[in-house]
Amino acid sequence: MIKKNIIYRGRNAVSFSSGIIESVFFTDFGAKLVSLRNKENGYEYLWQGKNSVHPLPKYGSLYVNNDLCGADDIFPSINPSFYPFYPWQGTHCPPHGELWSIPWQLEFRDESLVFSVYGVRFPYYFERKVSFVAENTIHFTYVLKNLSNFDLFGIWAFHPLFNAGNDSRIVLPPGNWTVESTLDYKSVLGGVGAIHTWPGNKENLLNEKNQLDRFYPDTQICEKFYVREILSKGEVELIRDGEGRSLRFVFDPALIPYLGIWKNQGGLLGQNNIAIEPAIGSLDDLYVSSTRDKTAVIPGQGESRFHFSIVFQ
Repeated sequence: MIKKNIIYRGRNAVSFSSGIIESVFFTDFGAKLVSLRNKENGYEYLWQGKNSVHPLPKYGSLYVNNDLCGADDIFPSINPSFYPFYPWQGTHCPPHGELWSIPWQLEFRDESLVFSVYGVRFPYYFERKVSFVAENTIHFTYVLKNLSNFDLFGIWAFHPLFNAGNDSRIVLPPGNWTVESTLDYKSVLGGVGAIHTWPGNKENLLNEKNQLDRFYPDTQICEKFYVREILSKGEVELIRDGEGRSLRFVFDPALIPYLGIWKNQGGLLGQNNIAIEPAIGSLDDLYVSSTRDKTAVIPGQGESRFHFSIVFQ
């Protein structure tokens, strides 16, 4: 593995690479994974920001008002929400969570990058370890510790914005899957709570050009939805284009039981990207999730450990 400190888009960053894949993480804030590049052909998998110098975000600011790019971790809620349970009942959960906008610590340990951070409004410790377990496979290992004596409820999700185009396709494991929409903004699926069968068809969708597994650039449509069932196998593939460039998420559904999918087809800021979001906790809004028993629960003085890999093909 090769590690070096660099400046990327005007920010302090660390480059961490195998012989095939280079990853770049900001070290000023958020431990944002800002680039995933195939070194053999130069292909960039992640959506890049519009500014030559990435601005520093402010804690509690709207994520969509910042330079959207790369990949972040989200906790304890995706949508702005209010914590539903004692002793933090009513505490505001910032949009896109706390982690993306605050400084993390970084150390190099056992041939891995280890990023860590403490919660601001809630008592937790969050750690992400990044390793290359093969030349074409980057592995993320997480530890989420509850530092209080009370149960801590939350939603964690990985939020990567991948470049997408006409030939992009999302492939789930074989099975009979349904999805639930969590978005009203420029959605054609029927808004929050609408349920559809994967991968959709002209009869049960509101727009014949919105197969759930396909991508339609510049149609001014945004969609966010969750698979309602726990996948039989923790593998989700994103095929980027007709040239066969693709990547595959691999995870254990017993540890990461939920999957969110974001498709921005030019509807938000003119961007064309897809997010494959493995998650513990579902439905984006912590309060809503808690009413459906779809939040993660970290017991008092306990911890949650989970992991996933991205395999590049």
